[in-house]
Amino acid sequence: MAEFLIESGKRANRLWLENQLRVWSDRQRKENVEAMWSLCDTIVAARKAHPQHDSHDLLDTMLNTVDSETGERMSDENIKSNMITFLVREFSFNRPSRDIRNLHL
Repeated sequence: MAEFLIESGKRANRLWLENQLRVWSDRQRKENVEAMWSLCDTIVAARKAHPQHDSHDLLDTMLNTVDSETGERMSDENIKSNMITFLVREFSFNRPSRDIRNLHL
């Protein structure tokens, strides 16, 4: 995931043409995205196959909570999208802290 975020940051600062010419970087970025989705698929499938009723974590909440208005649960796609959003947010939030901590080592 880190590679995906780093490359995405670089892409945001490059000219359009340069991004088009970086075929290998784009292929690697797409493979990283697929790996993140695959990991989320695996985690959701494993948790559904082996529920952890005593685990009151965010994934458990997303899998088991029913909307009070519609009576529906979150779809797997929505759960996976939220998982990636939280992972990206956590990585982005903690990265400056890690960088500063590493400078002091």
